[in-house]
Amino acid sequence: MSPSLADRRKAGTLKLGYCVPAFAMPSAGLFRVPNLARIEDMDVLGNAREAERLGFDSLWVCDHLILGRESAVLEGWTTLAMIAGATTRAELGLIHQANLFRLPQIAAKMMSTLDHLSGGRFIHFFEAGMGRPEQVAYGLDWDDDHGKRVERLEEAMDLIEALYAAETPIDFSGTFYHLKQAVLSPKPRQKHVPVWLGEAFPWVIDLAARKADGWNTTNSGRPFARRP
Repeated sequence: MSPSLADRRKAGTLKLGYCVPAFAMPSAGLFRVPNLARIEDMDVLGNAREAERLGFDSLWVCDHLILGRESAVLEGWTTLAMIAGATTRAELGLIHQANLFRLPQIAAKMMSTLDHLSGGRFIHFFEAGMGRPEQVAYGLDWDDDHGKRVERLEEAMDLIEALYAAETPIDFSGTFYHLKQAVLSPKPRQKHVPVWLGEAFPWVIDLAARKADGWNTTNSGRPFARRP
């Protein structure tokens, strides 16, 4: 007989995460977060504390600039930092961290800071970039070629890992990103910060198999069933 979900949780082979509401989208039918009517109705820190009290293993915040009713959404990194200070145990991450919103070298500094201050609870959850309208609205770089965006994401991941590993200033010369005598200090508390990827696209799945510790997606059964 296969182990039950409760047995798997007890054994530590199953973990449950909770997406903390950061936007309002009434009647959207979303499964991730409560469909709140107004962003003013949200109790972000109260939600996070209660989810941790109930035993959720990780807490997640979306990473968008425009989303939900009246395009009102809380900025992900700022919200996650507040949640880190309001909780003590649960792992923390953005779902998903949009690579094109920030230079990876700046994101690396933000990640290492949050991991350091939270006691080593951060998870890197990257995406190549799926929100063209918000990228264009904010004047951020965008490439309609998804394969190229994944190439850019892989280079960003390599740059971040190089900064984490280096004990002295480093140069980095890539196709998309460049560093000159850059150093990252303090380092994350975790010796290896877990790396997750999302999206059910062949390029992303290949990258996840090569360089990630985990993969997350939703409603992908049919596309996979149709693949030879």
